[in-house]
Amino acid sequence: MDEIQSLKKQYDEMVQASFEDLEAKILDVRPTASSMKELDDQPMMLENHLTNFELCQMSLRISIRTLIKRLEFNHRDVQSLKVQADQLFDIILATPLRSTLCMPLLILGITSYSPCQRQAMSARYERLIEIYAVKNLHRSWEVIQLVWNRIDENVAHGKPCHVDWCEICDDLGWNFSYS
Repeated sequence: MDEIQSLKKQYDEMVQASFEDLEAKILDVRPTASSMKELDDQPMMLENHLTNFELCQMSLRISIRTLIKRLEFNHRDVQSLKVQADQLFDIILATPLRSTLCMPLLILGITSYSPCQRQAMSARYERLIEIYAVKNLHRSWEVIQLVWNRIDENVAHGKPCHVDWCEICDDLGWNFSYS
């Protein structure tokens, strides 16, 4: 039994170290100066790009919490980041950069735990596809709905509020691209 506990402790430490390494890299990354310089004469577009960059960072931070640390979607760390990211999503949705929202849609969608959050995400999706209807958005939405169904089943059976969306894509035979 001691050996199993020791191996579990080593595994947990390895997961935590991997998480911390990725979190630090995500937080440290910045847009290149040359890419930002191209937008010097367009302050609103620059602001939109920086907001979109921050949204992508938030989405990645949520992802590593759910995929690496396997936190449940209703965990306070996940939900705290989600609240901030939802606000950024709404900003980008109203800009020409809405074409970059596939990955944030997926991440924010699957972590929409409450009926209120799901309703808000459904409205965001409807607004997005009215303007920018591409197949990956529809596929993201399909994955989100399948995740919600599995979460509801898990909760009804007293299981954790966590579903691996990558497994759903595998089950569907999809090679999923965020773009």
